[in-house]
Amino acid sequence: MARVLYVSYDGLMEPLGRSQVLQYVRGLSAAHAVFLVTYEKPQDLRDHEGLGALQDGLRSLGIAWTPLPYHKWPTLLATAFDVAAGMLVCASICVRESVEIVHARSYVPGLIGLALKRSLGLRFVFDMRGFWPDQRVDDGFWSRDDVAYRMAKWFERRLLIGADVVVTLTHSAVRVIRDYPYLKGREKRFEVVPTCTNLELFKPLKKKANGRPFNLGFVGGIRLYLFDEVLAGFLALRAVRPDATLTLVSRDDAAELRRRAEAAGVPLDAVTIRSVPFEDVPGEMNKLDAGIFFLAPTLARQGISPTKLGEFLACGVPCLTNAGVGDFDGMITQSGAGVILREFTAAARQHAVAELLEVAGRGDIRERCVSAAREYFNLESGIETYSRIYGSLQSS
Repeated sequence: MARVLYVSYDGLMEPLGRSQVLQYVRGLSAAHAVFLVTYEKPQDLRDHEGLGALQDGLRSLGIAWTPLPYHKWPTLLATAFDVAAGMLVCASICVRESVEIVHARSYVPGLIGLALKRSLGLRFVFDMRGFWPDQRVDDGFWSRDDVAYRMAKWFERRLLIGADVVVTLTHSAVRVIRDYPYLKGREKRFEVVPTCTNLELFKPLKKKANGRPFNLGFVGGIRLYLFDEVLAGFLALRAVRPDATLTLVSRDDAAELRRRAEAAGVPLDAVTIRSVPFEDVPGEMNKLDAGIFFLAPTLARQGISPTKLGEFLACGVPCLTNAGVGDFDGMITQSGAGVILREFTAAARQHAVAELLEVAGRGDIRERCVSAAREYFNLESGIETYSRIYGSLQSS
């Protein structure tokens, strides 16, 4: 049994924390002593009832959880403050609880993990979760000339060199990293763990009734996605199936979603917008005939594995997504559990939509999707990989 400090900059009270961090630490706590530190948003820390219930649930599993406040503004100073406060809290936990391994989820916790390795001699797992500095550029927050970007890349280099194990979300990311000049000649251990899905929670429910409108769905926040392309894809579907509907399951502002849809020419009576707790997302996904989401096919996107893909597939829902992102191309093509849009053109959309209707209409599509989820996104496989990493670091 390893004694592990798990640090996440994503809050446990947020949907991503519930779907990813919480699922992993629950599984890992069965074989290891896990001490969890997360950064929670101010509004979530004010939910004393929800916070207390989650704390009690974790305590019953033997997981000691320390929620720290997340600070947003001013960006660099707030992040520096969070890192400094986290280092003090995490160092105290490590000394008090005789922690052996620090598992840092993404870059900001990675700074804490690297500092603990150097100061306390801990083994350090850098779970990088994609190319964060380059994603910030892609998303329009930074430019490559910004001080923040250059600092982040400087730290990225030290995190990759200093980590005992680097965990990535995709095999594509490993290929990119291995070509970094500063890693040439260094023996570096990589492991790939995609964003896994709890197959007990996300699973097919009753079969959909025949003869009803085709229901296409987008789930999650739109900020990092090409939402206008999602709307264009839906319009291409409506050209073939005029009664098709679009369901948006999102915590984003509903008025803004409607405004974007209306501006794209989508009839508002064809759009349903829902905001539901994480536990109700599987039920909403099961109402869909297909899922849709697109990301910019940049170098940074080679390192990502969106949670929603595994969740859609686990519910038996095929997906329409685009080429040039993570390991999508091979995964979707080999499994037959969806369609890859090759380029963002009207002709490509028409072809992809026709193919999606054909794929979604197959008699075995639910089984194909669930089989792909089990092969690529099985939570138990991810937990086993992390547990194996912990055990190897303990014995080395």
